[in-house]
Amino acid sequence: MRSFTGSATTKVASSKVGFFLGVLRIAAMVIRARIDGGYRRTPLFDGATGTPIVEPRVLTAEERRKLSSLTINS
Repeated sequence: MRSFTGSATTKVASSKVGFFLGVLRIAAMVIRARIDGGYRRTPLFDGATGTPIVEPRVLTAEERRKLSSLTINS
């Protein structure tokens, strides 16, 4: 499946069949996840209740200021 090929620097082969098969594959993955409950398995939420594993915490203005002043050394 190819997309956004207009800005490619070389010729990109186009295939309507490839696009169709890509859409079918994505649809199959979504349907399977809905049927077997796979969409509920995530490390961030409890699968049974849908509640977050860790309660979110809103940073104070001071905490945000401190974090924005940090620089990342690479």
